[in-house]
Amino acid sequence: MENAENNSMNTISKETFKKLFLLYTVGKFNKGVFGKKRLQKIVYIIERESEIKPFEFKKYLYGQFSESMDDMQDYLLSMGYLIASPLKTTSSDHSGNLFELADKKLIQYYSSFMENINAKLIKRIDTIINNYGYLPESELTKIAYAFSEFALAGWDSILFKEELPNRIAIKNIDEDDIEELEISLNPRFINLINRMDNVFEQDEFDPQKVKKVVELI
Repeated sequence: MENAENNSMNTISKETFKKLFLLYTVGKFNKGVFGKKRLQKIVYIIERESEIKPFEFKKYLYGQFSESMDDMQDYLLSMGYLIASPLKTTSSDHSGNLFELADKKLIQYYSSFMENINAKLIKRIDTIINNYGYLPESELTKIAYAFSEFALAGWDSILFKEELPNRIAIKNIDEDDIEELEISLNPRFINLINRMDNVFEQDEFDPQKVKKVVELI
């Protein structure tokens, strides 16, 4: 397995990798992702033939669904990594919200890490998005429902489980860059920045309040 744990390599946590995987995937949609259901189906297609599976999927009412991925997407939205805006269309094939990176320039940053984690995975993500990313929703749904493991599964059955080590190896990236990535995707760090902003916006600057906020990280 290309990303198997290896003490001779630098690593990131699997939670950081899940965020990185989802941010990279959303960022590769050059027009943004047309709705949550579309993203769920695209990630399912990416994962089903990949040895790396960041998210577990089950058979639900609207097809393949990953609760853990849905939670991660909501987290990335709440922390400002992703943005959602209503789709400007009346077509039933493009419904819901449009999801995009908050800072589209970061796709190159995410790409550099993904490339050095697993080149096969990044190629698969790119290929699946190019082939399926902007199909009409009805056509994408038809393709997703036709997979044998889905068609034969019972309601609420696990289609496949998460397959990810606790630490993910990264080649050719130094420790400082990896630490920067881990910190930048850490919710405690984001909360700290927000609280620091609030402190500095107050009429009277209080060094003790700043100290208390910094101690929380």
